[in-house]
Amino acid sequence: MIASLSPLAAQLAARAEAGRPVTVGLAGCGQMGTDLVVQLSRMQGLRLGAIAEIDMAAAEAALALSGRKRGDWAPAENSTAIANAIARGQVALTADLAAMTEAGPIDVVIDATGNPNTGTLLARSAIANGKHVVMLNVEADITIEIGRAHV
Repeated sequence: MIASLSPLAAQLAARAEAGRPVTVGLAGCGQMGTDLVVQLSRMQGLRLGAIAEIDMAAAEAALALSGRKRGDWAPAENSTAIANAIARGQVALTADLAAMTEAGPIDVVIDATGNPNTGTLLARSAIANGKHVVMLNVEADITIEIGRAHV
């Protein structure tokens, strides 16, 4: 079993057993975001709580690809609706990045948008709301780093 090989896997397994999975908010359901939706559905101790995406059909397709059924997700227009969907065991779908970062149950936000402006706004909002941030957005990383170098 991988949990015996990896301290991280063991910690995630312990969180799963305790009913305290790490709740993830994902921004973007392109190729990378879709891959994450599928992978998160197979990882013990991690749970996808919300997806922020402007193309709801892409988010729904990613969820279906991960084996979820239509009732497994719900639209959410604000942070309260996101929190309520998560409490019901559903994945919240929103177009509002700020609402996702404000939602109490979200522990970590992953940026898979590929958009420098969106990624920067998402990271700033997540940090302001005390969330952990994972940037898979090399475009934002390069843009911010280059901009900072010229300040």
